[in-house]
Amino acid sequence: MGAVILIAEGDAAIREQVVQGLTQLGIADRVEGCDTGRSLVAAFTRVLRVGDTVAAVVLETKLPAGGGKSSAIALRAVERAFDVSPAGFVFHTSTPRDDNLDRVMEWLGQTAYRQRPADDPAGEASVAELMGAIQEVRSA
Repeated sequence: MGAVILIAEGDAAIREQVVQGLTQLGIADRVEGCDTGRSLVAAFTRVLRVGDTVAAVVLETKLPAGGGKSSAIALRAVERAFDVSPAGFVFHTSTPRDDNLDRVMEWLGQTAYRQRPADDPAGEASVAELMGAIQEVRSA
């Protein structure tokens, strides 16, 4: 069984940079990118169906076709259906944290929030901070 990290980001350039950066750091057996909430739920389900583990999910809150918060809630339902331990979620977004996101994060458990810098959203420093957040939610 392998550990997979899923990156859900609507901006292709940011998604690819984050996937490449985390892959190079070697923190999971595989890092996959998803461009919509719908593709995230499908990828998450595929990973579980083949017996692999989702180590963490990194989400943009303004994800197309599902939204990051709604998609994360749907993933908790998929975990229950497969009877697996919950994955950690990291909201890696340009959107400021608000009360709604705080309530969703509390309900989800095992979450972290990182507001990515506008000037270099997937640069080396941003990916390094993201790695720290992933390790934080994996150990929670």
